[in-house]
Amino acid sequence: MEEAARIDGLNSFGTFYRIVLPLALPGLAVTAFFSFITAWNEFMFALTFMNSEEKFTLPVGLRTFVYQFNTDWHWLSAGSIMITIPVLIVFAIASKWIISGLTTGGVKG
Repeated sequence: MEEAARIDGLNSFGTFYRIVLPLALPGLAVTAFFSFITAWNEFMFALTFMNSEEKFTLPVGLRTFVYQFNTDWHWLSAGSIMITIPVLIVFAIASKWIISGLTTGGVKG
């Protein structure tokens, strides 16, 4: 496809911008989505390195609702839902490119 773009008169930047990038966009969207989820749900490093409660990340902050002999399930459930909302928004935005990559394929037209 790149050679066909060269024959049609595109330079290297045009080939990248019009051919390669649209085909790679679904993969980039999936990678960005998984990177966001990994960073958003990071627990162990934050638990290990954070000392003060003011700087806790959201998953570590949820841990404060779990005690040795008791758990505040109502606060834990509400906090879990609030933490999930941004992930759903990012997935809704990224799903546009994921689905377009599945349906487009290598043929433009």
